[in-house]
Amino acid sequence: MQIPIESDTSSDQRPVIPASEILAKIKRGEPVEYDGVIIEGDLIILQGFHL
Repeated sequence: MQIPIESDTSSDQRPVIPASEILAKIKRGEPVEYDGVIIEGDLIILQGFHL
């Protein structure tokens, strides 16, 4: 299921976090917790996620 996302974030003041940063933290086994941010890029996590 794809969720439509508004791509114009120029007026949005929330921090932008690259999806790659989140995926790297998951790969290193670090906790990932963000609130009120925009995730930029594709964040695809499948069962058995390995990079």
